[in-house]
Amino acid sequence: MIRDISIQNFRCFENTSISGFKNVNLITGKNNAGKTALLETLLLGNSPRPEIITSLKKYRRESAEFDRTLPEKTWDNFFYNQDNSKSISVDLIYDDKSSKLCISVEHESLKSFMEADESGKDYRYADLLSNT
Repeated sequence: MIRDISIQNFRCFENTSISGFKNVNLITGKNNAGKTALLETLLLGNSPRPEIITSLKKYRRESAEFDRTLPEKTWDNFFYNQDNSKSISVDLIYDDKSSKLCISVEHESLKSFMEADESGKDYRYADLLSNT
């Protein structure tokens, strides 16, 4: 079970730490306060796989056409203030272990990360996440 989380540079979280998670947690707040971003962070932290990024983009209805047209802007929505010059960092502390997830973008090699699937409508993002 997750006890604590620390988030840097992800969506609306510049530098946020939350501690004291229990078996059941209630997340409340006004619209656009970061509830969904927190859930996305927990999903990424617990399951750091490239297909999770693809799923998050689909859930948010982010356009694959936008990714094709402006690949250098593809990842900006994941970064605080859309500043992808700083890495995203998610530290999770569980009852019996801890993990750290780092996500960064290198614009020079960005296009090599994107591969159109057979339909040409969806993208698979390969080798994007480093779990240290």
